Amino acid sequence: MTTTRGAHMKDPVRRAAVMAARQEADAVRRYLSTIGTDARTARHATPEALGARYARLTDSLREEADPLKRLELEQARLDLAAAMAIAVPTTDLAEVEAAFIACAASWARRKGVTYAAFRTVGVPAATLKAAGIGRGLAAVPADEPEAEAEAEPEAPAAPITSRGKARGKAS
Repeated sequence: MTTTRGAHMKDPVRRAAVMAARQEADAVRRYLSTIGTDARTARHATPEALGARYARLTDSLREEADPLKRLELEQARLDLAAAMAIAVPTTDLAEVEAAFIACAASWARRKGVTYAAFRTVGVPAATLKAAGIGRGLAAVPADEPEAEAEAEPEAPAAPITSRGKARGKAS
């Protein structure tokens, strides 16, 4: 049986599902990147705060007489200048968080990501609750009923032998 490369993407339902999954992954990635800065310094890492800190370091550098301390201050100033160069304007956290909340539960369920994993990377508990991700083992979307728990479990497949045939079946 010969299949055409990419034939599965001709199905509009499948294509829509793939696109939705990509959009969900992008929203989760964007949110995690936004909150991914060091939690201790994220509040103080605004461009204005970085500029003020840079000015204080420059003033301290001018006033310092000890050559070793001057060297340390110069390195701190260079590090801060590099941080300022790559700093991006603050992202609208509310917008990114809303997109995350809208799709995080279905994405987490599909990928098998738990509440604990989200908490470990710094997602606040309130955000997870708003997204419908609880402390249970599976992420449960807030707007979807738990139909999977009520469904009949499928019968286990017959064990496969080393020759690729199912045991107990006549060949």
